[in-house]
Amino acid sequence: MRLLLISGSGNGAGKSTLARTLSREVWSLAGGIRDELGELYPTYNWRNTTQAYKDSTVVDGYGSGKLTVRQVMIDYGQGRCTDRPTYWVDKLADRLKLGQYAFSMTGTYAVAVDDCRKLVEIERLRTEFPQSTHIHLVWSGAVHEPQYENDQLEAVADYVVLRR
Repeated sequence: MRLLLISGSGNGAGKSTLARTLSREVWSLAGGIRDELGELYPTYNWRNTTQAYKDSTVVDGYGSGKLTVRQVMIDYGQGRCTDRPTYWVDKLADRLKLGQYAFSMTGTYAVAVDDCRKLVEIERLRTEFPQSTHIHLVWSGAVHEPQYENDQLEAVADYVVLRR
């Protein structure tokens, strides 16, 4: 199996679109976050990936009670990585290794991971899956995400794609 590790210059850079263009099988580190938040706050649609839903839906009962779905996902996701920086990427790697996927692994198959945002994620997946290719997508219209390592990811990428 070959992994296509997609990082980008910020929110809205087009990581998921590029991933869906390159592979029919797209996985996300955020999938683990959505699973855990779905158990904790089942009244919210954590699988809704539209920007409008994530940016306008406020999650009652989390923190100050004034955070949007996007803010909760970031806060919760970052919090789980405080003691173990590879928490989410470990979960994804374990699922891939254990065969928890809905496709055949016969022959060569590419799986795109559409939301790599930290060097430790790229390093962990490349160690576990040496046939990985890291693609960094750059778009000037992307919203900067200061909590992530976008500049460093661009520097170590196998390919840098400039989006018009």
